[in-house]
Amino acid sequence: MLSRSTPIHEGALRRLHPETIEDPGRVRALLEDARAEGVPFHRGLNRRADLETATLEEILEEELVLRAPNFARSALGDQVFLNFTFAERPFFFATRICAEGEASRIRVGIPATIYFGERRDRARRAPDGGAGDPRRVEVEDGYGFFREAAVEDVSPSGLVLLTDTDSIPDRPLTVRFLDGRESGKE
Repeated sequence: MLSRSTPIHEGALRRLHPETIEDPGRVRALLEDARAEGVPFHRGLNRRADLETATLEEILEEELVLRAPNFARSALGDQVFLNFTFAERPFFFATRICAEGEASRIRVGIPATIYFGERRDRARRAPDGGAGDPRRVEVEDGYGFFREAAVEDVSPSGLVLLTDTDSIPDRPLTVRFLDGRESGKE
């Protein structure tokens, strides 16, 4: 089971968010614009994460200074995920904690990549077996073996899967449906 302390590989993030900003000047410019507008940054990858909000106070040479009064300090791991919206466009990035300052501030590394975020306006819902949604799948583990996973939710663009492993291969995976209208298909 993934935890907040389990790092997620760059390849897995790219599969979820293939459109990116990687040019250091464009990354810095976007962050400067977000800071100037007072855009809130939210911690977490999905709707199940606690809503922890921060504001970008300062952009240093290699670090961002965030005012984050409600971040759970006990849950801060090596990798932090932040979402924000600027000019009506959602963005997402992963970074690392560099230092925890006073109680309401943390320093994180300037991200090398900012991803255009997934569309949150797409309806996500629990799988409905009556509608033919899958509830169970098998996911290839990267070595040719399959592990069972539960379908957490479904949307027009994909599935959220819950597995019992921290190992996420850094390449596309095969998913085999165990039930629902696609049962038996990969």
